[in-house]
Amino acid sequence: MRPVFETCQPRPEVLSGEPKEEIFAARLKDVIDGTAEDIYQAPARFFDNTYPTEGLSLLLNEALGRLTGLQPTNNPVIRLETAFGGGKTHNLIALYHAANGNTTPEMMQGIVDATLLPRPGQVRAASTDRRSRGARPGGVLEHRTRRRPLAQCGRSPVGCAAGQRAQGH
Repeated sequence: MRPVFETCQPRPEVLSGEPKEEIFAARLKDVIDGTAEDIYQAPARFFDNTYPTEGLSLLLNEALGRLTGLQPTNNPVIRLETAFGGGKTHNLIALYHAANGNTTPEMMQGIVDATLLPRPGQVRAASTDRRSRGARPGGVLEHRTRRRPLAQCGRSPVGCAAGQRAQGH
């Protein structure tokens, strides 16, 4: 087998030293707050730089099918389990962009069934950042018309309370 340095060509911005090291630490909170680096904040750029793994495709098809109501028997709870650096945050950012209707079928080609992409405003996404409080990270996705949580990450009651607050209860 040939070494990776013989088979791959780094992107021009990598060769020029343009990327700042801190952009490699993606934070879902920054994307939601609108303060993330453009590579994570702008859906078109984000998906242009995202390799469509089987896991990402499975997550988006499963979650969007449930959230849009087109596949109501899809799992209401999906637990992401990977080692550090395994792509959990990247997958959650992808789901956030797609669930909010910020993507186009062209952007998502080869990643998700275009019929599952919600319209802008069809789904609301809420997230909790419990790392700062010493708890497990988690979040809630809510379908706008039903006003009840459809997907949760995390196991503590804080996730349930956050879902109720997002619904106005």
